[in-house]
Amino acid sequence: MTSSSILKMPFLAIELSQRTGGVALAGENIDPVVLPVTGGRREKDELLPAVRQVLDSAGVAVRDLESVAVDIGPGGFTGLRISIAAGQMLAEVAGATIVGIPGAEVAAASTSTVFGGTRTGTILVVSATRNGTAWTTRLSRDDPDRDWRSVGEGMLAGAPPEEGFDTVLADEHLDPSWRSRFESLGIEIVEPDHSAQGLIGLLRRSTSGPPPASWHVSDDPATLRPIYPREPEAVRLWKAKSGR
Repeated sequence: MTSSSILKMPFLAIELSQRTGGVALAGENIDPVVLPVTGGRREKDELLPAVRQVLDSAGVAVRDLESVAVDIGPGGFTGLRISIAAGQMLAEVAGATIVGIPGAEVAAASTSTVFGGTRTGTILVVSATRNGTAWTTRLSRDDPDRDWRSVGEGMLAGAPPEEGFDTVLADEHLDPSWRSRFESLGIEIVEPDHSAQGLIGLLRRSTSGPPPASWHVSDDPATLRPIYPREPEAVRLWKAKSGR
């Protein structure tokens, strides 16, 4: 499949980039089914039982899936690793298209005051804050009935961008100096949500044409990769411990 192809239903969506997430299923004659999942827990697998539950409730078998989508972050290392591995496995078994959607677009689609309001123009999504740096992604739309789409590629920034947007999506981890700067410029800061419902909504609204260029769309599940702004902390600690 190429990025110019139209995605097919049924869709399975997996959101585990944050502490809380979920799975969702939707199809042409299937109302969306959404179940919450707690992310990043090594000791307990909630994801695959939730996948089985949404499939069973809709009377859909894994082999019936046409597209499997995952929020590819940035986000928690463990949650991303688990969700991407599960998405790859399910897509492989089903022979389904794998779809990776940047977390910034999922956040905009999941945050009601941003997606459901009348905002248009450009917004800035700030994530993965650490030591004064953060991953920044610009999104835009010119119609409040459309989804927010990435403008260019996300980037790791060492200072807060200041121009070209009037709203920032950022969580409680936003660096205090960045928060102060945005507030001094009169830029509204909105707490983002990340939900399987938002993710499945993006998929359902994408069927009228080719998926956005910012999405990773492939018939080869092994090609799916997370967005890691920096080397994951677990990898860094392992290298330090092993002397690599």
